[in-house]
Amino acid sequence: MKIAYAVVCACLAASGSAFGQQIVPGQDGVKGSDKTDVDGWAPFLSLTSTLSLTSNSSVVGQVDGVSTLFGLGVTAGADYVHGRHLLRNSLSISEGFARTPVLDEFLKTNDVVKAESLYNYFLTKFFGGFGRLKLETSLFPADDVRAVPTTWVEKNQVDPTMPITLNTMADRQRLADPFAPFTINESAGGFVDPFRKEWLNVSFRGGLGGRHTFAESVLLINDDKATPEVELQRLRNVHQLGLELFGGISGKTKDSRANYKAGLSILVPFVNNDPDDRTTGKLTRYGFEGQVMFNVYSWMGLVYSLNITKDAQLFARGDEQTQVQNTLLLTFNFTVVKRPEAKKEPTPEQLELEAAKKAAADAEQRAKDLEKKLQETPPTGPSPAPDTMVPAQPPVTAPAQPPPTPANP
Repeated sequence: MKIAYAVVCACLAASGSAFGQQIVPGQDGVKGSDKTDVDGWAPFLSLTSTLSLTSNSSVVGQVDGVSTLFGLGVTAGADYVHGRHLLRNSLSISEGFARTPVLDEFLKTNDVVKAESLYNYFLTKFFGGFGRLKLETSLFPADDVRAVPTTWVEKNQVDPTMPITLNTMADRQRLADPFAPFTINESAGGFVDPFRKEWLNVSFRGGLGGRHTFAESVLLINDDKATPEVELQRLRNVHQLGLELFGGISGKTKDSRANYKAGLSILVPFVNNDPDDRTTGKLTRYGFEGQVMFNVYSWMGLVYSLNITKDAQLFARGDEQTQVQNTLLLTFNFTVVKRPEAKKEPTPEQLELEAAKKAAADAEQRAKDLEKKLQETPPTGPSPAPDTMVPAQPPVTAPAQPPPTPANP
């Protein structure tokens, strides 16, 4: 017997992401792809929750017992638009925990906290300058917990043949403390939006970018299956400064049933603290983010997201890894405070339909007014004949006069 129940509730916020460069204010003749922006402050707040329960009893290939998965999250922020100035501030918290019959305790599966501020100044409706600051970390510690006694060793970056023993025959190993790793990103430069339509928005930005990641206390599992021990790899602190480039697209279908976004960012660190003296090309950081959301109903949707990151300087030479994350969620949207939106401009089809409706209504009203006027106006024309017929009288003629008498000679 297997009983499964799953509810996933997630809200997406457009602000705070790399795609914020596409948004421009709507005053002084500057109008951007997001025409719902309003002048002044616009706060928002959304909640996220996840719950999954599975109970197994005598199921082939499954362990008897109850498995639980749940998550909590918050997406909040405030945008400010005035004239050619745009400021977006956002905070997102995403937490996930799971418990299985094999490990009878809750362990975190997701723990991400992001805070971001983005400022744009628009020289034209397609071009301007920007400044951006982003902080990212975790709230809770991370542990590797095993169902059987295990030995963990750390790869020796000085002598790979001599691993460092961390924990022997235990059931858990600490991988990261709270608020570790901690990353700070800052950048400034210019942006351009060459194409802006509802179905497709294209945005580019470039400038000077800096990045600082404090991660020397963080261990990453890099296990060699051929050995009984679990190998761990220690990350490094990273400080970089260089050229930052970004290109992204976003849009939605005509009926708004589906929307998408995708972006690629590159940081070429001309200045860095790499102890292995690798070239700038080897240390170039690449990040890709993509997401597709299908709105089944106004309150429910299906979301698929893909994130790929290549960050070589976090790892020692020869141990570089590419981080890949796939996520598929059934979403139930619940908004506590909705961001104020400006009234959308009607489409040509909507304007034509409204004009036709108004013309029909005017014609109907004119017909009613004419009918009412005809009913209120008295009839005109000859008077009706009397009911009693009067005999006609013969005409009266004057008597004949005698001819005059002639005079005597």
